[in-house]
Amino acid sequence: MQTNSSLEALAIGPDGALYAMPERSGLAMRPFPVYRLQNGVWDQPFGIPRSGPYLLSGADIGPDGRLYVLKRDFIGVGFRNRAQRFDLDGTSEEILLETRVPTHENLEGISARQDGQGLRMTLIYDGNFRTFQRTEFVEYWLTDYVADGRSSCPQGWGPSAAPLSKRINQMTRILPGVIAMATIVVASNILVQFLILDGFLTWGAFTYPLAFLVTDVMNRVYGVSAARKVVFAGLISGIICSLIGSQIMLQGDGYEYPAVALRIAIGSASAFLVAQLLDIAAFNRLRKAVWWKAPLASTLIGSFVDTTIFFSIAFSSFFNGLSANSAEEVMWAQDAVPFLSIGPMVPLWVSLAVADWGVKITIALFALIPFRIIVGQMQENAK
Repeated sequence: MQTNSSLEALAIGPDGALYAMPERSGLAMRPFPVYRLQNGVWDQPFGIPRSGPYLLSGADIGPDGRLYVLKRDFIGVGFRNRAQRFDLDGTSEEILLETRVPTHENLEGISARQDGQGLRMTLIYDGNFRTFQRTEFVEYWLTDYVADGRSSCPQGWGPSAAPLSKRINQMTRILPGVIAMATIVVASNILVQFLILDGFLTWGAFTYPLAFLVTDVMNRVYGVSAARKVVFAGLISGIICSLIGSQIMLQGDGYEYPAVALRIAIGSASAFLVAQLLDIAAFNRLRKAVWWKAPLASTLIGSFVDTTIFFSIAFSSFFNGLSANSAEEVMWAQDAVPFLSIGPMVPLWVSLAVADWGVKITIALFALIPFRIIVGQMQENAK
């Protein structure tokens, strides 16, 4: 077996046989082998088809005598999950559930049982005591389940995994956060074009920090998962703005240049995602502290990381080697000037970064007031 890819899933059959499956199969097109311990003897009666990048993470034998398996796929920013079931010979494959990033964490345990509402699947993920992850229990009901374990819906539909009304309600309650985050991101991308204070700041510097306020409100009221969904909505909005801005050409002194340079776009997206996710993790660690500690500490940490990542990637000479054209677009920010116009000579982008972070700190302090008011109102309305 491959390194760190040994037996990952265990299940016990109705006859007491033990079924064991590895995380990987060795090749992308090779089925996952299913090993069976029966009457003290090991054999390999069948395999489970491997489709796409999903790796096997859990298994159980359901009340219908069929094999239920859980798979996961890490795509860089989160996990996709898939639940399937098979006959105990590896045939009659059905996909019961597929989730997209960032619906759940790295689900790696599954239990299938029957109750009055149908077949219930319980899925679990262990957060490994990491601040940026969480222990998660998830339950889905297959409402079309019948006694023989077969799908009663037309072929090709697949079972219904959680009440539709519940999923709609979950999305509806975070919709204000999604709209607020998207509005802030779009407004900041527009206002960043307008310079103030001798070019050390833009009006966008005063709107962008409000993204941390939105994230913290959603985290406090609805939890980590809802906050992450709002962050990903903001990330998508920012990427769309960057794509549009990269196609808008502005007129310089005898030359044209894009409204959004490539390195600025990359730095903006990277800084936003890392800083916001770190903000969520820090807030969650301090969730039970005095009410103001979590939003203030998480925002200060996230703001510092956001400023550092953005200005380093966007303007630092350290990244000039990535692309000559991209370096040329931001060379102006590397000119040596007095620090904030009064200090020693430093690259211009250092002064821009310090000024930007100063605004973030100031807004983080003032944002405690609307945070307290908004959270209180939302929690009161939820009663």
